[in-house]
Amino acid sequence: MDDTFRGTLRHLMQARGYNIRKLAAAIYFSRSQVGEVLTGQARPSPKFAAAVDREFQTKGVLAALAQAERDGDIMKRRALVSQLGAVAGLGVASGETVAELIREELLRSAAEFADDDWQRRVSDYSREIISTPSGDLKHRLVIDLIELNRRIKAGGGSDLVRAASHLALLKGQCVSDELGDGGSPWYSAAIDLARRSGDKKLEIFMHARSATRMIWEDASPRDVIRLADKGLSLGGDPCIGIVECHVAKAVTFARMGDPRGIHEYETALDLAATVPYDSESTFDAQTRVLHAGTYVISRLGSLARNEATWAMVNELNVPRIWHSLSRSETAYAYVKRGDLAHGIETAISAVKAVPAGSRTKMFQTEVSELVAIIPDRHNGRDDLRQLTDLVGLT
Repeated sequence: MDDTFRGTLRHLMQARGYNIRKLAAAIYFSRSQVGEVLTGQARPSPKFAAAVDREFQTKGVLAALAQAERDGDIMKRRALVSQLGAVAGLGVASGETVAELIREELLRSAAEFADDDWQRRVSDYSREIISTPSGDLKHRLVIDLIELNRRIKAGGGSDLVRAASHLALLKGQCVSDELGDGGSPWYSAAIDLARRSGDKKLEIFMHARSATRMIWEDASPRDVIRLADKGLSLGGDPCIGIVECHVAKAVTFARMGDPRGIHEYETALDLAATVPYDSESTFDAQTRVLHAGTYVISRLGSLARNEATWAMVNELNVPRIWHSLSRSETAYAYVKRGDLAHGIETAISAVKAVPAGSRTKMFQTEVSELVAIIPDRHNGRDDLRQLTDLVGLT
């Protein structure tokens, strides 16, 4: 397959059984316009490339290829075509399949070493993912993973492998935020890449974050605890990863109603006081633990302690989503103590504080857990119906 847009498009059309007439009808362009692109008489416009992306579900990759061709970026163009060509050879043009191939390629390429400054991009993504809808990030992540994979294969080193580990984790998080599951293969890749980078602290962090994310994908408590304990078994001085391992265990025990959750939370809180801000993951240990504490204490602690923890979180400069999730956990504490009206009102306010497009699957999980402790005789309440409608629960 040649490395031009028109050659790639021809290959994809053949793999999917499209002729000019079928493609033209599907993307609402004339047959002559499609023909001109295929013969090289005209370059694909951004609108044309985006339309083909939508039809073939290539998640913005073709649009990136068209842009790379306009920019004269031969290396990026070849990297994009290489991945799409592999997919087309299987008769599939799914953007997620492209992403899966990249994941496998990253693991195969991680033994190569060289320096690069991708850590800045990792930090940017780590900040963005807290407040930007996953659907807006996942396409960019795919493109950057393609480029990162190319650089690793060309002789990139430990810094690139570290960056690949972070981006694999974030890709899994995007999948999880949208679907509620499906991130696990990417978390496994993130852990493997961290191990290959030789950075033990990064490997601990990837175990920890993978464990925490799996909680909200309804993984079994045993699997979450096992993954967190694996991270802790790697040892070393206190770091953000070790703190996060204890956070994962605290939240898991709290979901089970197991009082060991309080011990894990207090251990994490003590360790957090000794761990500096991690600029790469953008995690502040104490802020992270207090945010998780509102969940743990709402399930296992007193209402007074929950309100005190919430007051501390409320004074911190936390992302809006974290703020709202912590508030919804305080709502749970009110409902658990029998104050349904105040609890549901608080939960509604917390959910409304976040734009609908940014309400991840975690909000649905939080509301589901709150609804589960409300006696059935109250199911017809108007305020409860309003709350469940806000997060898309039937």
